[in-house]
Amino acid sequence: MFELAAAVLIAVKPWWPKVSIVGSALAILLFVATISFLFTTPGAFDESVAYPAPSLTTGFLFKDVALLGISVWTLADALRATRSSLAGSSQAHAT
Repeated sequence: MFELAAAVLIAVKPWWPKVSIVGSALAILLFVATISFLFTTPGAFDESVAYPAPSLTTGFLFKDVALLGISVWTLADALRATRSSLAGSSQAHAT
């Protein structure tokens, strides 16, 4: 449910960029929490190889690294949209 709420909040950026900022921040918190499982779960990495390879049970968590990056991007995009809408409204009031 938390994931769906964050997704809906991100999706409303064209109409309400400030709300999208909240959704992006929630998504960032979500993905940071799930990525932490990679480092705190016993057996997350396969120790039978010479390099840190994910085990079969935790390999699916690596998608969250990309989703974290996307969440940071949507946060920056929503912040940019908020700033440009504020700048546009202040110029409209000045004329």
